[in-house]
Amino acid sequence: MNSPRCHMGGRTIRSVATRPAVVVAIFIVVGLIGGGILALSRPADDGAASPSPSSSRTPWPTPRVTPTDAAATTSSSPTATPTAGPLDLANLEWQTLTEPFGGKEVLGMDGAVTDADDRVIVWGSRLEQVAVGHRVAVPYVWITHDGETWSESALSGVEEPMTIVDLVAGPRGLVVVGHIDDLVSALWSRDGETWQRAAFVPQPAFEEDDVRAVAAGPSGFLAVGQVWPEGAQAWFSHNGLQWERVGSRPLPKGRLHDVVSQADGSFLAVGTDESGRDWNAMAWRISADGREWLRAPAQEALNGPQDDSLMKIWRSGAGVLARGLEEDAEQRRDCIGQPDVPVASLQMALVCGIDERQFVWTSADGSRWQRHADAVGQPGETVSPPALWEVTAVDRWHDQLVAVGAGSDWQIRVWLSEDGSSWQPTGEPIAVDGRLPTDYQEDSITGLAVTGEMLVVTGEGDLLNGFVLIGRTTR
Repeated sequence: MNSPRCHMGGRTIRSVATRPAVVVAIFIVVGLIGGGILALSRPADDGAASPSPSSSRTPWPTPRVTPTDAAATTSSSPTATPTAGPLDLANLEWQTLTEPFGGKEVLGMDGAVTDADDRVIVWGSRLEQVAVGHRVAVPYVWITHDGETWSESALSGVEEPMTIVDLVAGPRGLVVVGHIDDLVSALWSRDGETWQRAAFVPQPAFEEDDVRAVAAGPSGFLAVGQVWPEGAQAWFSHNGLQWERVGSRPLPKGRLHDVVSQADGSFLAVGTDESGRDWNAMAWRISADGREWLRAPAQEALNGPQDDSLMKIWRSGAGVLARGLEEDAEQRRDCIGQPDVPVASLQMALVCGIDERQFVWTSADGSRWQRHADAVGQPGETVSPPALWEVTAVDRWHDQLVAVGAGSDWQIRVWLSEDGSSWQPTGEPIAVDGRLPTDYQEDSITGLAVTGEMLVVTGEGDLLNGFVLIGRTTR
């Protein structure tokens, strides 16, 4: 893999173009494709872990590990005097920000996280001219403490354009995963301002290889996806710069869609097992160093009569919350028999019109799962009171879960839940760019980060323009 070649310094800019909240409507298309990978300065601790695969047939003890001084968290960015008090989610005033990120040139704002310094980190891309008559999408990371002053870093120091799939901030720095020249890649940064290209051993070599998500724990980083033709795959890195394939051998045919770190330093990954006639949801508990894997036992909640998939996962106070899909297995098998049709579950659902329903699952430990059939609404259903149907942006708030997304009344709202098994709307609907509902709008929420004084929400508009919403409680 290439050695470090680019150092991109961040610069500070001020946010502009704020608008008060009104009512907004949304039509939601659930999409899962992301991507982007980048590179930056070396960490103080540059020794890579050397995980070796081991059998998942026996349970493993869960180690407790603590961060080391050599793996310090990211540095702070400039702060400003807070303009709002502690969060009252029922009484928020909203700003819609676009200009700090490029205004009309913003292609998408794809996610938001917080780090140990309570900074909010968002990522996306914007169009930039690289030659006369030639513009490309350049990925960026933006960081703020207060939602007013932002620093930005362009992730454009590699030889090919990159697509950001996921970003995580942890005790050992920040990692972005995605694709460069359609190949699985990653970037590491200590502070979010300078980035270094990472190396994979072995380097995924096919365009069909895919990385979907990354999580950070005290011992390092775990990224998940799939490798062609084997199937589900994961990679572990001790420092964010050297990555190795890990996992119980062999992992099933299929893919891992998401991963989250646990309070004890271990990981929990979820995905789809495509090895049988009917596809099943799967979940794996993974040790803090990526070496030991233990699959959740077969159970009705995961192995339904149709094709089941776990697509997203979040930590909750009671364990974990996952969002997933159930699709018609017979329709999928008929579709595969057609020529030139993608075989990925979500792509097939769109191309072939496969019937699908979304559900949420909860688990205390990642082993035993419960499916909640009525926890979320289905896109297109009209019910009263409105039900949450866009379960894509979730974060913890005290001992509850908070989500921002569209409901069955076609409006974006803030929602609250104790454990994810049921959701209640709170406050008024949120305006996106001050627009009222129309038939052609397809605004969607892509990420959410909650701090002590604000909600930061990322999204994509109907014309593929990205935006950031900031909700504060006025004094």
